[in-house]
Amino acid sequence: MTILDASLSRSAYRPDIDGLRAIAVLAVVAYHAFPHQVAAGFIGVDIFFVISGYLISSIILTHLDDGRFHIATFYSRRIRRIFPALLVVMCAGLGFGWIALLPGEYAQFGRHTVAGAGFFSNFILWGESGYFDTAAETKPLLHLWSLAIEEQFYVFWPLILWFFWRRRLRPIHVIALLGVGTFMVSVYLAQHDRIAAFYSPLSRFWELMVGGALVCYTRTSHVSLPTGRLGDALSMLGTTMLVIGMLLINNGRAVPGWWALLPVLGAFCLIAAGPQAVVNHRLLGHRLLVWFGLISYPLYLWHWLIFAYARIMYGGDLAPEVAALAITASVVLAWATWRWLETPVRGGDSAPAKVSVLLGLMALVATGGQLISMRDGLSSRSVVAANPGVNASWDGGEGGFTIGDCRVDDPARVAVLPNCRRDSRRVERFALVGDSKAAALFGGLVRTSTDTGRWLFIGGNGPHGAPLPVLSDDDLYAYYQPAARIALGAVAANPNVEAVVLVASTRALFQLASDSSVEDLPRSEHFEQARRGMTNATQLLIVAGKRVVLLVDNPTLPDPKYCLRRVTSSREINLTLSFGHENEKCRVALRRHMKLTEKYRALLRAVTASDPTNISMFDTTPYLCDMNSEICSAFDGERLLYSYTDHISDYAAGKIGRALNAWLTSDSRGTPSAGEEPRVRDDAMTSPKHASPP
Repeated sequence: MTILDASLSRSAYRPDIDGLRAIAVLAVVAYHAFPHQVAAGFIGVDIFFVISGYLISSIILTHLDDGRFHIATFYSRRIRRIFPALLVVMCAGLGFGWIALLPGEYAQFGRHTVAGAGFFSNFILWGESGYFDTAAETKPLLHLWSLAIEEQFYVFWPLILWFFWRRRLRPIHVIALLGVGTFMVSVYLAQHDRIAAFYSPLSRFWELMVGGALVCYTRTSHVSLPTGRLGDALSMLGTTMLVIGMLLINNGRAVPGWWALLPVLGAFCLIAAGPQAVVNHRLLGHRLLVWFGLISYPLYLWHWLIFAYARIMYGGDLAPEVAALAITASVVLAWATWRWLETPVRGGDSAPAKVSVLLGLMALVATGGQLISMRDGLSSRSVVAANPGVNASWDGGEGGFTIGDCRVDDPARVAVLPNCRRDSRRVERFALVGDSKAAALFGGLVRTSTDTGRWLFIGGNGPHGAPLPVLSDDDLYAYYQPAARIALGAVAANPNVEAVVLVASTRALFQLASDSSVEDLPRSEHFEQARRGMTNATQLLIVAGKRVVLLVDNPTLPDPKYCLRRVTSSREINLTLSFGHENEKCRVALRRHMKLTEKYRALLRAVTASDPTNISMFDTTPYLCDMNSEICSAFDGERLLYSYTDHISDYAAGKIGRALNAWLTSDSRGTPSAGEEPRVRDDAMTSPKHASPP
């Protein structure tokens, strides 16, 4: 018989389950270290949920049968199990953050510390998701979302089991109903709201219930699960499902949803097969895997904290040697935490005293996190002076010269527009219309303008979309149409405006997958839709007597926060870990940039050719790239050219604004910088040092 036989299905120790834990945590660690090579590693969390539901349900039912179950005792055990490693990891994160994080980052870490201590991280992270959200990989406590969901589940799960046990009822039917219900929520959200599907407890509870249902069924039905060859077959089936999941699942799938059935049912089969099944006994029961299973919880906590800080300090994806070092450090710290902290606290006597101390320490850590958040990340720390940060390229924006008016009288129409402003010093002569790329440019245009040409601006991104300068009935651009039609119509009807500068990000026009890469642009099939839509927009303005200028989009580089030469406030740490070097990914050869964006430039040329008398192009490339070395970098000397994601900085906006203002107000607008594409030497950029990624 297996351990799941009714007569043996007590909470006896099963080394194969620790081995399964090891598979789960190693998959997660491998995914976070090498996301492109181990694209499905995140399913380890789904395996964890099944294991947790099984083990905790086994403990609860065993204690109920023995007459030893008390809610207070249950939560006391959970506190001694969860709090020690969590406390030390959060304290370590706060300590390193003190010497490494910028104010905004440290304030966010403080908020996440409070959420982690209160086990509601999933809700905080869910609420943070949005256009201006910090990248997930740079949130050192992001991984606490799964711990929060687990603890939220255990608020009501013991009560359900206790209720049915007390009344001698079989809970399996109710559990099945609840499980199927939350599974269908997961399927729906995975298709319609992937962020909610990821963070919502209602889309994850079914995974824990699968493990719990296995225990409840075997306890109440008095049946034995397969042994011998049937047990071996069940273990092989579970292994096959996990392997298929690892091969087929990736971030592009609608997860958790239907795809989560592979890891969840795979883990279910392996647990149900029992410790003597072939895979369980020979693989999962191996001493090395069992050891990793024992340290799986602190390893899960440590590895993401270390990886996230490494990505912050080194800028983006980790080099293989850095990832290997991070993994090694995570394993060592996990073992030390398990050996010298977890084991002593969980065992021994004085449980009430230990629980009181742990609760007090958690409250203290949460208070510290709240103070850090309330004080905006404590900007007086020495690390702030050592890292100028993205804001160092702020030159004053529009200088306080603008007012919230863009000559649109209807309040309902104004409410649709994300930004509606004009220069208060003189009647506008020029208008700027576009998405968030236009918003990034506006301050520089205003600041460098003169009385010969002031500005009006309608653009940016808001709740009702961005006024992308495209007029189209194609579903591809439906999101942008309400704001675009109001903005373009208002500018066309404005008698003061002589010229309209249109700004549209490459990724929005071609619906690219990322704001940090245009690698998929050459494969885009949206050229004709974009050409027709932009032509319609320009013709509307030309019919109204306006000159139109198409502003060429900036090069696309990694998010500028990955390009900062980050250092801590400790010289010794900086030297030991080689902090402070420029990220080579934050530069691209001009030749490479021009090749990747050829389809986009062809689009602008095609629109210009539709009416070359009234439409011109202004190329920003000479102001954002070094035309001598033919390198497009995130820096111009010590000044950052970018502010967030793929948007130019205020400093860069001033450079472009100065040239664009001069060109618009000059008698001749045919300068090479405005009308001709940059020329690239045939022998340019042959040095490996400056080679761009393939």
